[in-house]
Amino acid sequence: MTAGAYRAVLGRPGAVRLLGSSLFGRMPVGMVTLATVLTVRAATGSYALAGAVSGAYAVANSLIAPVHGRLIDRFGQTRVLVPCAVLLALSLLGLAAGATFGAPVLVLAVCAVLAGLGMPPLSASGRALWGTLLGRGDALRTAFALESTAQELIFILGPLLVGLCVTVLAPAAALVLSAMLTLAGTLAFVTSSLSRSWRAEVRSTDWAGAMRSPGLRTVVGVGVLLGAAVGLVEVSVAAFAERSGATGAAGVLLALWSVGSLGGGLWYGGRRLGGALERRYLVLIGLLAAGFVPAVVVGALDLASVVGLSAMGAALVLAGVAIVPLLTCHYLLVDQLAPVGTVTEAFNWALAGFLAGLAGGVALGGAVIDAAGVPWSLAAAPLATGLAAGFATVRRATLRPGPPEPPTSASTKRPTGGRQVGGHAI
Repeated sequence: MTAGAYRAVLGRPGAVRLLGSSLFGRMPVGMVTLATVLTVRAATGSYALAGAVSGAYAVANSLIAPVHGRLIDRFGQTRVLVPCAVLLALSLLGLAAGATFGAPVLVLAVCAVLAGLGMPPLSASGRALWGTLLGRGDALRTAFALESTAQELIFILGPLLVGLCVTVLAPAAALVLSAMLTLAGTLAFVTSSLSRSWRAEVRSTDWAGAMRSPGLRTVVGVGVLLGAAVGLVEVSVAAFAERSGATGAAGVLLALWSVGSLGGGLWYGGRRLGGALERRYLVLIGLLAAGFVPAVVVGALDLASVVGLSAMGAALVLAGVAIVPLLTCHYLLVDQLAPVGTVTEAFNWALAGFLAGLAGGVALGGAVIDAAGVPWSLAAAPLATGLAAGFATVRRATLRPGPPEPPTSASTKRPTGGRQVGGHAI
């Protein structure tokens, strides 16, 4: 059933190019955080500074993401994605050069901020196109699972590419490679007929946009805490590998984390599952929190380097199993709860929440590692995920889609390629 469901989705015209170009252009998502941490750590000798610079990148990305989304919903994808990709590429090259030639940390932080402002929102744009291509139902759930599962390839190959650059050349080389991949993938994405023809439905004028949906506000809040957990694990794994005498192994360990997520996503994507979506969401958040515990235990043990790295790899595979199923539910809820004409903005708000949490998690993790050690930073990950479960439980009622919004004079005319993606009454 899984293979048939995936074949049906990929058999749609333009689906393979949509998935492939988006995946290629987003490869730096799995590279930039780790590459920035390792590059700045090598230049300054401090994980706290490395975490701060990497966090500045993620904060800038989280702040600009909703703006990118609103611009795309208004002007289309090409006119926003191409300038973003150029800005990201130039900023990453500047960060690599600055770290290599001993620029002050402030200069590195500015380059990181500019890179964050330029990250093209290919993920949100791609999910909007899946909705146009497939409509609602099991096919869209399969597509979102496929999208999230394919994204795990980013977090498998990305860290491995970073590790290869660190071993063969230098951490800064991974930033240069990220710049090149972003430009190539974005150009392949925006030149597709699906992307060039897509337009959002005309929306009624209001300042709140997608965030007028209380359910979307809940999803974004949960995403902040989930992002914090991911950021804590990423910086902790880098420090754990260095503590074990194998800095380059950080990429392998993070790739193993994504292998577990990939396996969970492949299983989940082709299944027809009953029950309320919000209930599955809560269960999966709890499973993710529990999955972090073995990694915390391994981090606390003083094992020999080879044994410790092997044990951490196995623990991270387990920790990853629930990630793609959880992200699939996360983005299906965004799709259901987004007000008319705000689909890309809604997906980018979800991304913004996650990135804001990621920035906080990386920065907090770096500070905790310098002050107290790796075990304590790892232990904060299940705590953050548990808080996410509690927050989602308290606000569970907001996650149920309300009746569709009544049509307005502005939204009765539907542009070619647009799609109603649901609504939530306030």
